[in-house]
Amino acid sequence: SELVAVECGVGDGMISHFVSAQALAEDLEIFELHLYDSWAGMRSEVLTDLEQSLVGRYSESSEEKTRRNLAAYASKLRWHPGFIPATLDETAPPSLSWLHIDLNSSTATTSALEFFWPRLTDQGMIVFDDYGWTFHEDTRIAVNDFFRSRPGTLLPLPTGQAFYFR
Repeated sequence: SELVAVECGVGDGMISHFVSAQALAEDLEIFELHLYDSWAGMRSEVLTDLEQSLVGRYSESSEEKTRRNLAAYASKLRWHPGFIPATLDETAPPSLSWLHIDLNSSTATTSALEFFWPRLTDQGMIVFDDYGWTFHEDTRIAVNDFFRSRPGTLLPLPTGQAFYFR
């Protein structure tokens, strides 16, 4: 079997580590994980009024540190450093079955959804990290609006996350 996955908002790589370790433990024939992150502080111009308190957050993040953290999986990883939507281009996988979005920005979340949703395979899954948090209400609204007229199931979780199943 195979897993082509995308993570938008990688941080230090904790989720990428768990996904990669599990994929390798299952001895998948094909495993590829695309990593999208700016590894830089959040910018005011892409944040809504409610999200403005996040300006500068994550400025201490480091692509180099994340690469070290994920070195064991280096051959399976595809790096896309920079801000979304600028990094959403022809280097993205043409199809994927798993997408994790943890961008802390409703604007960036919408851009990622618009780009990746058409590439999501039947029975594919999206994990939203910021769905149910009070200070990410704009993300919840954007996700709900996006899926309002699309097939599939959006399942909010009591953890503040949500799953979407195509």
